[in-house]
Amino acid sequence: MIYPDRANSAKVAVTIDLRVGGKLLQSETLEDLPAPDETGAIPMSICTAAPVGACELEITATQGEERILRTLKYAVVGR
Repeated sequence: MIYPDRANSAKVAVTIDLRVGGKLLQSETLEDLPAPDETGAIPMSICTAAPVGACELEITATQGEERILRTLKYAVVGR
């Protein structure tokens, strides 16, 4: 969920970086997000595919000069 600052009129953009083994595998910036719902939130779903290894997903939400970063680390294991 993204919660834009209602006092800030700037549009929200989200950048998603996927790293595997410390190397950047994919980066995507989403700038055309839907308007917030009645609760003020923008729901988001991210689906990633990654090769076997240590993965790190960095999600950065930017609104004007405001920025917040969240990181999720996980591992993909082979059979």
